[in-house]
Amino acid sequence: MMNKLTKLSTIMIAVLGINTALANTVNYRIEVVAAPEEFKNNFPVDINNKNEVASVLTYRFNHPIDVDLLDFDEQDFSLAATLANFGEDNVSYLESVRRGRFSATSLGIVLSYLTDGSIRSDGQHQQIASIRTAFSDENESTELAIIDKINNNTDEFYYNNNEHVRAINDLSWLTGDTQPFLQETRIDGENWLIPNYIHRGFVKTSNSVIELTPPYDEVLGGFSYATDVSNEGYIVGYGSVGDTFALQNLVASCENNNDETPEEICYWRFLNGSLANQTSYFRSHALMWKVNSNGEITETIDLGMAIDDSELPSQARYDSKAYSVNNLGLAVGETDVLNINNSVRTQAALFYQDNVQVLTNPNSTLFSRAVKINDNNIVVGTVSDSAGLSAVIKSFYYDVNSNAVDVTILDDFFVSAETKVRDINNSNQIVGVTEVEGLSSGAKPKHGFIYDLDTEKMLDLNSLLSCESDFRIVDAVAINDDGVILAHASLTQNARDRMGDFIGEDSNGDPITEQVEYTVKLIPDAEGQVACQAPAGETGIKRKGAAMNAWLLFSFFITFLFKNIFSNRKLV
Repeated sequence: MMNKLTKLSTIMIAVLGINTALANTVNYRIEVVAAPEEFKNNFPVDINNKNEVASVLTYRFNHPIDVDLLDFDEQDFSLAATLANFGEDNVSYLESVRRGRFSATSLGIVLSYLTDGSIRSDGQHQQIASIRTAFSDENESTELAIIDKINNNTDEFYYNNNEHVRAINDLSWLTGDTQPFLQETRIDGENWLIPNYIHRGFVKTSNSVIELTPPYDEVLGGFSYATDVSNEGYIVGYGSVGDTFALQNLVASCENNNDETPEEICYWRFLNGSLANQTSYFRSHALMWKVNSNGEITETIDLGMAIDDSELPSQARYDSKAYSVNNLGLAVGETDVLNINNSVRTQAALFYQDNVQVLTNPNSTLFSRAVKINDNNIVVGTVSDSAGLSAVIKSFYYDVNSNAVDVTILDDFFVSAETKVRDINNSNQIVGVTEVEGLSSGAKPKHGFIYDLDTEKMLDLNSLLSCESDFRIVDAVAINDDGVILAHASLTQNARDRMGDFIGEDSNGDPITEQVEYTVKLIPDAEGQVACQAPAGETGIKRKGAAMNAWLLFSFFITFLFKNIFSNRKLV
């Protein structure tokens, strides 16, 4: 009898443990942050403690084209020939485009032409922006122009420059970086689109946009990027701090060019293409700007790097970048380091008061990067780790206050899973993206996750939704102090063309579909909900049947338990 009671107690304790675990698991309801109707995709970036959301928009429907910048008779004759070969209703596309009238096909032809490499960098054609900034204080995003202006020829923004938000603080300040506005200028009888810098970090307060100028801006303004902003007005990023032999040679070449190209355009052609181009011509360091409540820059600080390059003014071989800053002014990011073999390796770093602390061992670590630091001085980042015979990206955390000698790797779902942490809040909850078990095809789907430092457990956010959904949470990019997660969700839906019209069906009568990217908020939901919010025009989303009440599960266990006990009793 005692053995039976002991077994009963053990099973009941186990069941109660299951019940407690289920009761303590937080489910999430989905709220879609809708993109403006002019855009297909809305990618999440950051969320603050007021639940305001920063995101980036891509794929602009009916993209505005300034036809006045197209010379169909001479410079753009090849485009004219292509448009003349096609048309609708006995009217060629060339004739329609000359009048500023576009179809999905003709718009696609023009956009393809303008984004070709040689055309894109010539300084005389319209640039086609692919990234725009958006802000939401409810559940619908609004496009924000950071430095863009209205083009009187189209009554739309110029859309010549990418404007990429990177972070938002609790004051609703947005920070990020932008390509320059291109000013149309008449030089010697020709029209040129002239930039006034290469790339520029910005902070947008409630009443102004502030350029974050780099320490070195002597050649076309230099470049800067801004990646994070704290509530105390600390802004971090990276940018140009000096020149190189390569830049000196470029300046000499552009000053002496004989093709009558403006110097600014000559520089632009070499330096605008990518960050890799910019860091190959300039020395680049992690930077910090301090902005006061009036929106004034009071300090610009070169955070340095782990290699002293002060004696190497003409070398662009080494650099550093800052990606996050907390309210104490501690910044984290990455820095180049020399290991014992004198090889350059990029390692996670902490920047504070002229000190650069490398967080990983460059002799054993191929690569690492610190991406966030919270106000508890907990750092999270990514690191190249050994998984079997090959390296794989894993995530780590590091407590600055502990003075530990190494970082701690997060446990994820399996040894070879690639895991990238994105954010940590002040409750030490971490979010990011990881791979889940592979499909039969061999592919390993990417899912958003949450990881709690207190429990040291990683959970797949797709398993925590309080309703069934056609959305797949493919990434979790930010989490605020209330535990609201900003996530990237993908949804397969009816395809739309360049003008935003639904394409229809294929030859078999099946709808033509495409994957669309959404920004969603995952809101802690203790009670569950009847239905998740669906995107406009899509079908409803049902409550998740698997979200079973824990007490109901407990009753099943009790029923099974007593059935088992009575069935095993011996008759006297």
